[in-house]
Formats: sequence, C-alpha cells, structure tokens
Amino acid sequence: IAIFITTDGRCFGVADGVGGWEEMGIDPAIYARSLMKNCQKSYDSIVASNKDVNVVEVLKKAWESCKSITGSSTAC
Repeated sequence: IAIFITTDGRCFGVADGVGGWEEMGIDPAIYARSLMKNCQKSYDSIVASNKDVNVVEVLKKAWESCKSITGSSTAC
C-alpha cells in the first residue's frame, strides 16, 4: 500500500499494487509507490500554477507519468 498526503491537507491518495504481478517477477509495490509519488508532484504542479485542483486530473497526470513502469494498481 502506498499513500500521499499534501502538506496543505487538501488532498490525499491511497494505492495498492496488483499482487498478480509478483508471478511475473515484478514487485507490485513499485507501481503503487510511483503512482502516489507522481500524484503528489501533479498536485503540487497544479497548485503552483494557481489552477483549481481537480483530483481526476491529479490522478490522470500521475498515471501518465507511470506509463514506463510495468504494473497496475487500484487507487483512490
């Protein structure tokens, strides 16, 4: 399980890597951690540009940043 919480407390996320990837020798936690790390970066970028925060946009940008990582995850 991976999480992020913004310093302003306005946004947080939880992700859990899909364990089935272990059968292929891939650590599912790597994807989940990367997704949450990129959610934090996405949120910070949106706030820095003075735009309204849309959590779907935060997650979408994070997902796009993780396309080069093999894996998958549930995310809230």
